[in-house]
Amino acid sequence: MKSFLSFIVLIFFAVPVFASPMQIKDSTGVSHYFSDPPKRIVSCMPSITEMLFALELDDEIVGVTTNCNYPQQALAKLKVGREIVNIEKVISLSPDLVLMLEDAQKTDIRRLREFSLPVFTINPHNISDVEENMLLLGKITGKNKEAREVVGQMRERLEKIQKQVKARTAALPVAMVVISLKPLILAGPHTFIADVLNKAGVENLANNAAAPYPLYSFEELVKKQPELIIIPTKLVKTPKDIYKDQKLGQLEAVKEKRVLFIEADIISRPGPRVVEAVEKISNFVYNSN
Repeated sequence: MKSFLSFIVLIFFAVPVFASPMQIKDSTGVSHYFSDPPKRIVSCMPSITEMLFALELDDEIVGVTTNCNYPQQALAKLKVGREIVNIEKVISLSPDLVLMLEDAQKTDIRRLREFSLPVFTINPHNISDVEENMLLLGKITGKNKEAREVVGQMRERLEKIQKQVKARTAALPVAMVVISLKPLILAGPHTFIADVLNKAGVENLANNAAAPYPLYSFEELVKKQPELIIIPTKLVKTPKDIYKDQKLGQLEAVKEKRVLFIEADIISRPGPRVVEAVEKISNFVYNSN
């Protein structure tokens, strides 16, 4: 009898825990019924793909977009389009879950739902939303444990940064994040990048702009003189291009080499790697003072 009970306990803990059945609303308010964890998942956005791999769902991911370049395993997955999703390819994969980003993919979401595809949407606007979405996807896919671990690590790293910020006695440095150099466009208020700056203990130069991604003139920058300039690496061939630029070279931050070049994917994608961007910015600020 004792050995039989031990066998039952072993079987119970060997099977992934899944609260079945479940009915969950996605970010668009559509209810989805889950009787079992999905086995065939299509990800239609790089940030979602990164979330899924962080949850160790490599085997369940059957399709991604050509923009899904991280982690390395994503490159080997079948591609279902780029900015526009190829409906025929998605249908051919017989997915039981298609994950999409609401704000960025409204048209495609509507198109795929017209074909009765199981489209579930998320819509993270800040780092806290990323954490909540990680936990939600963990619940849906039977990866609760993995989701809690990922989110726990994210929060631990962010709390460490916040302690540094609170210990700072000087005023927070003012930074600008460049979205485009020609024309000059910055990350403004109520954007995902604005939250990254906030978590890193940096004030956003464009925080009072009227638009999320305002167009700036060089004359405005000269007046405001940001203490830190953050530029995605994809915008320049080499960092030297910025230091050689006659206009930008007039800014004090450029003269004093307070320019941080950062990978665009980690600062703009609402996925688990965003913590790396927060750390890089925070470390740059504290190591420079």
